[in-house]
Amino acid sequence: MKVIDKLISFIFDVVIIIVAAAILLVKFNVIQDEILLGLFNDYLFNPQYDIIVISSCIVIILLALKVTVFTSSFSKKAKKNILVDTEHGKIQISQNTVENIAKNVVKDYPQVKDVQAVMTKAKKGINMYMSLIAYQGVNIKDIVTRVQADVKEQIEATIGIAVFNIDVKIKNVIKADVVYKTTQQTNDVAAPTAKKETVVTPEVATPKVEPTPVATENNENEQNQ
Repeated sequence: MKVIDKLISFIFDVVIIIVAAAILLVKFNVIQDEILLGLFNDYLFNPQYDIIVISSCIVIILLALKVTVFTSSFSKKAKKNILVDTEHGKIQISQNTVENIAKNVVKDYPQVKDVQAVMTKAKKGINMYMSLIAYQGVNIKDIVTRVQADVKEQIEATIGIAVFNIDVKIKNVIKADVVYKTTQQTNDVAAPTAKKETVVTPEVATPKVEPTPVATENNENEQNQ
């Protein structure tokens, strides 16, 4: 891709140089106007070469757009990438990679609803700008301090580059009870119902008690006789 870009830049530069040189030659009377106009009439404005002239103009316009617009936008994006030196060469890390590292760290915090991160390059390091949406009822200062420390530690441990500043903006604070209730209801629905186990107790044999005889009046008379 770099070879094609160099070729396009070379062709575009040659065309610009030819046009600029022709204008200067006419201005300083090095060549006469009639000669230049004759060349235009014989080639540029000749209906026989219309297809070639129109195609060439379109190609030149596209090359100009490629060199001026697209290359400049790509170069701006490339400037945001980070180069990390190693023993065997350099590693290029994109801006999105660094920002995703910071986001993944904050996503582990249950006190934070949403997070946005933007990285900017600094001298021999980077700076991070983060925006958080926190739940109501949490200690914002404590959470932000922990986020700053964890993000700095994770980025430096992952890509090996210094993180100087981590500026955090609390974008909004929302109620947490609605979210917690929804989560609890979801867990209740998703959780399987526990099966009730029937406990069988062993039967204990109880000894039989024989009834004692009851003395009656007839029995007493018989005994007296």
